Amino acid sequence: MKVQGGNHPVNVDPRLTSAAGAASDVTKEIPKSDPAAKLSVSKSAASLSGVKEELERIPEIRAEKVAQIKAEYEAGRYHRPAADIAEKMITNSLQESLYQ
Repeated sequence: MKVQGGNHPVNVDPRLTSAAGAASDVTKEIPKSDPAAKLSVSKSAASLSGVKEELERIPEIRAEKVAQIKAEYEAGRYHRPAADIAEKMITNSLQESLYQ
């Protein structure tokens, strides 16, 4: 994706605009102070936007999973090895730090 306006073109990370989507770019006028400013977005980048919107609709807390674990815990049947829990916490933390 490339944002152009006036004398200052801004390039976005090329990994976000794959070669597959580059052949079919979408260009839109930006109704801002510079009438010559344009925004070009590849179809693959536009589809990523749609995926993001879909993911935002999925609740982060899965109620049925929480209810299942709560029932197991209350019945005294919820036992997970501490090492497994620690490994999952560390893995999640590392993934979050890489993608933020």
